[in-house]
Amino acid sequence: MTTMLLRLSVLIFTSAGVAATGSPTFQWRKDGAPLSGATAATLTLSAVTFAQAGTYAVVATNAAGTATSTTATLTVDAAVV
Repeated sequence: MTTMLLRLSVLIFTSAGVAATGSPTFQWRKDGAPLSGATAATLTLSAVTFAQAGTYAVVATNAAGTATSTTATLTVDAAVV
């Protein structure tokens, strides 16, 4: 598991924790639930809000089967002024 403390407005997750050959499909999850429309190899969160805090993972699927990445926890902290 990876923990991230966010103080920026954009965060990019990659599927680097999942190895897949062929033509894999991707499905990103937040807190275990699929994120609608999040099916690319990377997940970009823009203008991050407190509601986006949580645990993220990606599921890669190809002809050989399915693999799930380790999780990354996004913690959103109040802006430092």
